Amino acid sequence: MEVKPIAQAQQRLFDFYRLFMDHYTLQIEASIWKDEPENRLSIIFPDGPPHYQIARESWKDRLIHEIRKNKANNSYFFFEILSKKEYGKYMEEESCGTFDPERDEYHIYVFFFEDDVIEVISYDEPIFVYSHTYERLE
Repeated sequence: MEVKPIAQAQQRLFDFYRLFMDHYTLQIEASIWKDEPENRLSIIFPDGPPHYQIARESWKDRLIHEIRKNKANNSYFFFEILSKKEYGKYMEEESCGTFDPERDEYHIYVFFFEDDVIEVISYDEPIFVYSHTYERLE
């Protein structure tokens, strides 16, 4: 599987906090350090991605193994999947044919967090926002 690491998250394993939709915006929030949850990372998809999924299931181990086969990827935790046709066929089956894998405009992202894997199919690239707040995430 061909992937491209997303440099914004190099060498950091984030702790997933929450995912929510606000109108058409998808936002993923994570703590930068588990013991300091006020240091946040927000990953924002502003134009309502057609698919997202949160998983803790062991079948995601296969996806992790495929990406980690290339040792250069071992210091990264966020990726864009470039093998879109292979993944697109899977999504076409999962969506009962409503997802069209032949469209070139979409991007596939995989985010590895401490205990979760989030996959997002989006027509836009994500926006990464780092913030520090004294409001604790609970």
